[in-house]
Amino acid sequence: MGDVTKHYNSDRLRSKQNLAYYLPRHKSVPGSASIGLCLRQVSNGTCPFFMKFYYVYVLYNKSKSFIYIGYSENLKPRVARHNFGKIKSTKFYLPLELIHYEAYRNKKDAKRRELYLKSNKGKTTLATMLKEYFAKIH
Repeated sequence: MGDVTKHYNSDRLRSKQNLAYYLPRHKSVPGSASIGLCLRQVSNGTCPFFMKFYYVYVLYNKSKSFIYIGYSENLKPRVARHNFGKIKSTKFYLPLELIHYEAYRNKKDAKRRELYLKSNKGKTTLATMLKEYFAKIH
């Protein structure tokens, strides 16, 4: 039960009791014996087994040559919302493909990178980074 590498479904982690089931109980990790302490560590980002990331992502629609650059704290549901047409700025460009993302441990770093990628210089950088991808699809 305490195996860190155990595969789990992210939908099941939404409630505290389900989260407590997946938390490893290792005596070698201080504080992990107490579920209450580890749950607090998860919520504030200090639990050694669960790390909070902030994502900058790039979505692309090939047929309309549309590129969208965004930021999210939870990448998979955010991309799904885009593809379900729930996001006003992208709902006319469906389907969207996630072609690139970057994960940051600090929110300010992620926001700064998003703003950079949306700038003219950032778009040039992105085109250079994804040169092989764009060459393959055109």
